[in-house]
Amino acid sequence: MARSGGDYRLGTDEPVVIIELGVTSWCNYRCAYCVTEVHARRGDARHAFDHHPVDAWVAAFARVPYELSLLCRGGEPFLDHDGFAPFLTAMTALPRLRYLRVDTNGSWSPARYDAVPRPARARVQLNVSFHPTQLGLDAFARRVDAIVAAGWHVAMINYVMAPGQAADYPRVRDFFLDRHGLYVNPNPDAYDPAWTDLPRVRRAAQDPLRALLPALDLARKTGTPTAGRPCFFPSIAYFVGPDGVAARACDARLPDEPARLDFLRDSARLRPRAAPVPCPQPTCLCLDRYAFLDDAEPRGRRIDLLDEYVEACRAHQRDPGAASG
Repeated sequence: MARSGGDYRLGTDEPVVIIELGVTSWCNYRCAYCVTEVHARRGDARHAFDHHPVDAWVAAFARVPYELSLLCRGGEPFLDHDGFAPFLTAMTALPRLRYLRVDTNGSWSPARYDAVPRPARARVQLNVSFHPTQLGLDAFARRVDAIVAAGWHVAMINYVMAPGQAADYPRVRDFFLDRHGLYVNPNPDAYDPAWTDLPRVRRAAQDPLRALLPALDLARKTGTPTAGRPCFFPSIAYFVGPDGVAARACDARLPDEPARLDFLRDSARLRPRAAPVPCPQPTCLCLDRYAFLDDAEPRGRRIDLLDEYVEACRAHQRDPGAASG
């Protein structure tokens, strides 16, 4: 059944457009499971504010003729405080911006972002990932303490774990719940064969997660196929690289439009669609994206997709036997 409505106004000519901005490939972590190309030095990286000045980026976003939901990803976007601080300040002031989130590992100094006004910090939602292969819990907790104390809105701790680390999840979850009231997301490394190889191996590896994740999320995060399923995410979303090249999300190709667009010059030409398109990818691991698949109701209804996800996961953990979205 075709989906419609919600805060994103699916199925209409005036949806809220989602833009995933790849801010940078510069990153200070070296996670073996990372599928994103990253670089240790800024000089080697693809970096948005080296390709174009901050003002040009903000002006391009201001010309998008729809309301916006902006997701900033890396690399680690906060490494460039000279560029990212004014970018966040200016973006949160745009009238058509409905939502702004940054995926971060939390390894930055909030003091370097003092120039960002406190109301803007509170509006920027942070998804802070804990990578136990890169640093210990105590060191990570001190980083989160500093970010929260500086007035930033931490919405979730994303615990990125290999199968052998799943048993430690309850301790990490309870630690941040007691410390800051934060939800800790059990995020399996979906490319680890223990999660995804043979059906019987997958089922055994999923067992520790069944009480932690709703069935929808467990299936998606451990590689259940999605190719060809109707999905609204590519209909309303675009990926924009650090060089300013925009493409319809998930590499969806529609016959009546160019495959690529110069976002800095032509952002006013973005054209969301009022109908779903077949999922062009074999699987879908990202909560922002699979929320718009045809079997994901009641997800993809709120402008704040992360809050929607956290609420569903918390409800499932309270009562794993209940039906959950």
